[in-house]
Amino acid sequence: MGAKMGRCCGTTTLHNHEEQEKETHLRFLQAASAAKQEDWIIRMKASRYVPTETLARGTKLIYFVRHGQGYHNLAAAESKFRCDCREENTGNCPYLDAELTDPKLTPLGVKQANKLARITKELKLQPEIVYLSPLCRAIQTGLVGFTHLIEEKSVSVPFVAAPGAREQSGLHMCDKRRNLKDIKEEFPQVDFEHIKGVDDLRSQTE
Repeated sequence: MGAKMGRCCGTTTLHNHEEQEKETHLRFLQAASAAKQEDWIIRMKASRYVPTETLARGTKLIYFVRHGQGYHNLAAAESKFRCDCREENTGNCPYLDAELTDPKLTPLGVKQANKLARITKELKLQPEIVYLSPLCRAIQTGLVGFTHLIEEKSVSVPFVAAPGAREQSGLHMCDKRRNLKDIKEEFPQVDFEHIKGVDDLRSQTE
């Protein structure tokens, strides 16, 4: 699950519960702040969020959340082989298993998402929008992790699948998306307007 940046001005503040991913996300936003695309410039400044500080006017607070354990993560943990697709590519990489195409969360992954739900409810998070990777594991994590937003009928927070929030699709079957029709039927709470029927990232690598 991720956040998509568009045209904006002011300061963008980053809050991330995953300590090891802070630097990666921060560097991405800082690089994007200097990026030029066509005839416009993304104007923003990324910085870490300090809970004790008051957000300045025009600031957007972004939470980056990693999905819970998927069956591909479990398969990799139990495999005696590691991913070597970028090296000798022996074909033993556990992520090459076709059975792991767009895998769902394991029972542990669901438990992790439920833990996230307790945290988001306790913090009373009320985001303007929740962007999700269109892959099943991320959608599941988002819907479970922000259950309170769905249960509160008085609050309407859109859950939007964003193509830019997913992993890059290459050789790994776990990073390839299922048929859009099936995903829409399984997750009617999510807006898939920006997702095409054909997995673009998948078709480009096959």
